[in-house]
Amino acid sequence: MFTHHLHNKLNEQYSWYKRWHQWEHHHKVHRGVLVIYTLAIFGLIVASMYPAPQAKVGASPNQAVLTSQADWEAGTSNNIDSILSSGSIKINDKSLSEGSLSLTNLYNEDNSRVTATMFDSDKAKPVDSNLSTSWGGASTSVFSWQMNFGKSYNITQFNCYNVDTVEGPLGFNPYLSSNGSDWTLVGECPLNPGSWYNNAFSPAKTGQYIKLERPAHPLGWNTIVSELAIYINSPATATHTTGLTQLNGGTNFFEWQTFSPTYTKPANTNVQYRFRTSTNGSDWTSWTAYQTPTSGSSLDITSLVTSRTGSTDNPTFYKYLQVETKLSST
Repeated sequence: MFTHHLHNKLNEQYSWYKRWHQWEHHHKVHRGVLVIYTLAIFGLIVASMYPAPQAKVGASPNQAVLTSQADWEAGTSNNIDSILSSGSIKINDKSLSEGSLSLTNLYNEDNSRVTATMFDSDKAKPVDSNLSTSWGGASTSVFSWQMNFGKSYNITQFNCYNVDTVEGPLGFNPYLSSNGSDWTLVGECPLNPGSWYNNAFSPAKTGQYIKLERPAHPLGWNTIVSELAIYINSPATATHTTGLTQLNGGTNFFEWQTFSPTYTKPANTNVQYRFRTSTNGSDWTSWTAYQTPTSGSSLDITSLVTSRTGSTDNPTFYKYLQVETKLSST
C-alpha cells in the first residue's frame, strides 16, 4: 500500500522518524491524534448545520410630539381651531346645539328608570316610540308616571302626544326635579288628541327626573298620554385625529408604551383621548374606550392598544398609532 511504502521511505531517510516509531508509546499517541482530528472534523460539520445566532436589536425609546400648527394640520379635524392658538388646538364653535334625548334608549338600558303609581303594565308606553300606544286610565285618585334620565340635562323642550279623544278635560301636570324629591311644574300636558303639545323653555331647565301627574277628580275621568319627547342642549364638541402614518414607531419598533398629554382646560370643558394601531397605516384595530389622563401625566397604553401579534420569534408589529382628541364644551 502507498501508506506502507511512504512509512519505509521516511524511516530510512530520517533518523528521528525511526527513533519515534521505536518508542514503545508511539501507537498510543497516534490514536490520540486520530481521535482529536476526527472530533475536529465532526465539530466543523455540526457547526455548518446551524446558522450563526442573529443579534436582536432593541429599539431605543422614541417619542413623537405634536407641538406646531403643521403637526396638528397633518391630521384630520372637526370643529377644531389650530390657527389662532398656534401650536395647540381648541374648539372653534362653542355654541350649543339642540338634540333629542332618546327616552326609548334610556328605558331599554334600564327598565327601572320608569315607574308608575297606577297602570304599571303600560308604563313603558310613553317611551316606546309608538304613537298608537298609551299609558293612563280612569281613576278618582291622583296617579303619576316618572322617569329617571340617569343624569341631569339642560332641557329645552318637553312635548307630549295623545292619540285618542278621552272622556274629560283633565290632562297631566309635568314636573322636573334634580333629585327625585323636589319638583317644579314646567308647563302642561293637556288632552290634545292626535297632535303634539309643546313646552319650550328659554333658558333651558335643568333636570334628571320628569314626572307626569294626573290630579284626583271625583268623576274619575280617563286620562292618557301616548308619547313623550325631550329636547336638550347638546354640548359643542370638536375632534382631532392624527394622520394615518404620522405616528410611526419606526424600523426597530417593539411596543407603544405611554401617552403624555399637556393641556390647559377651560371651565366647563372635557378633554378625552382614544387610540388605535395598524400594521400598515390602512387597516386599523378598533378604537379604545375614551381615556381622561390629566395634563402632564403619563398614561400607560401598553395594555390598551395592540403593539404586536403572532409568535415571539416572528411577531407582527403594529407600528402605526392614531390618537383622537375629543374636546367637549358643557
